[in-house]
Order: sequence, then structure tokens, then C-alpha cells
Amino acid sequence: MTLIDEESDKLTNLSTRLLQTAKLDASDTKLHKETVAIPQLIEQILSANSAQLGGHPAEVVIANQGCTTYADRELLSTAIMQFIDNAAKYSTPGSPIAIAVDDRDGEILISVHNEGSEVRQEDRERIFERFYRSAGSNRRAHGTGLGLSIAKKAAEAHQGRAWVHSEKEKGTTFFLSLPRVERRVQ
Repeated sequence: MTLIDEESDKLTNLSTRLLQTAKLDASDTKLHKETVAIPQLIEQILSANSAQLGGHPAEVVIANQGCTTYADRELLSTAIMQFIDNAAKYSTPGSPIAIAVDDRDGEILISVHNEGSEVRQEDRERIFERFYRSAGSNRRAHGTGLGLSIAKKAAEAHQGRAWVHSEKEKGTTFFLSLPRVERRVQ
């Protein structure tokens, strides 16, 4: 029963990711925007997904506790969780996952850093492509190759961007930037 339940969860997760991908690919994507307090969103993500951290302590540094944006909460949460999930999967066992939020110059910058394997230079753009898995990633962690593409599409849907920086001795950091915008009357 436990195995069936676990496999059912995996299928549900895959179905959800495929639907999110299809939604983001649609040219008429409608975001359900609301005011989102980034520090509270990260706290909620970590609380709801603590089991997925795989024993990695989360270290959170937030430069501005009042950091808010106007965004689709679910989509933004999915993008941030994907970065955290990747950090947990590909980092050195027991090492911390560092999550930082900075709010400056009209931009909100969210970063998720892990100590672990380097993302090769030639893979740094490709890992955001749908279904792409870099060489050796299959041996380290299971996955579909959809998560990072969804994170990038989510950033772009909010007029932001996503990218990765990785160094052999320093680890890997995924970045999500969003324009800091106030709610507009529509």
C-alpha cells in the first residue's frame, strides 16, 4: 500500500508539472496575481515541504522583511520550490541549503545555493530546457527534466528571469529575479 501511495504521488506530481508546462506555453496565459510577501512565501514553502529537504538544514537570509511583489502565488511558489528541491537532490549530504532574498533597484532577487556537484558550463542554459537532463544527473537523482523549465517559464511569465551560477569548489546557485511591482488596477 505504501509503494502504491508513493507511486501515485509521483504520478500526480508529474501530471501537475505537465499541466503547468502546458499552461505556461499557452500564449494567453492568465496569471492569478495577488500581493505576495516573499519572506512569508518562503517560510510557507519550507514548512510545507520540509520532508523534501532530505535532512539538509535551510539557512534563510532576507534583506528586507517587507519585500512584496504582485504575482501568481502558486506559480511563484512552484519555481522557488523547484530550486530548493534541486538543491536538496544534488548537494552534498547534510550540507545546508542557503536561500536569500534581496530587494533593490526595483528588482527582487531570490537565490538558492547548495554545496555539491558543479553544473557544467555547457549545461547551464540547457538545464532550463524541457526534458533536458545533464550527463550524470540520472545517477544522482530521479527527475523528469521539467522542473527547471517550469521555473524559468514562471519567471518569464512575471517579466523576470532565471539562471544558474556554478563553481566546482563553491557550489551551485539558482537565481530568480522578479520586477518589484505594485498592484495595478485592471
